[in-house]
Amino acid sequence: MACEMADDRNAVFILTGADTGASIYRLRRGLRCLSGRRREEPLPLAAAPFPPAARVMPVRQAWFSHTGRVAPAAAEGLVCARPVTPYPPGVPLLWPGEKITRAHIELIRERWYNEIEEITVVISQQSGKGGHLL
Repeated sequence: MACEMADDRNAVFILTGADTGASIYRLRRGLRCLSGRRREEPLPLAAAPFPPAARVMPVRQAWFSHTGRVAPAAAEGLVCARPVTPYPPGVPLLWPGEKITRAHIELIRERWYNEIEEITVVISQQSGKGGHLL
């Protein structure tokens, strides 16, 4: 079994047919022990929604452009070339062809504990074979 994700209030475990009754029992016993130690804390305030991104080029053009990878802090003002999909929830926040703003970068940094270390961005609108895309 594997812990797929955990935060300060939740844990998701992946169980398979290879997990024995004894290992599942140990997991349940450990979770009961941990839940008995937890403190009640207020839920965080609802976060602002992720701001919509402006489409500045077609998805296909962004996908097939010359691309590079940059740290999120360096992505402001650039065009996304591959989906930016933190997990959880595993839903793309930015899609190819969308302009990356400071607000996007700040929310990515603040909200998701699985860090996004690089974002693939459009470097130039030429295809990898040297020709311009139509």
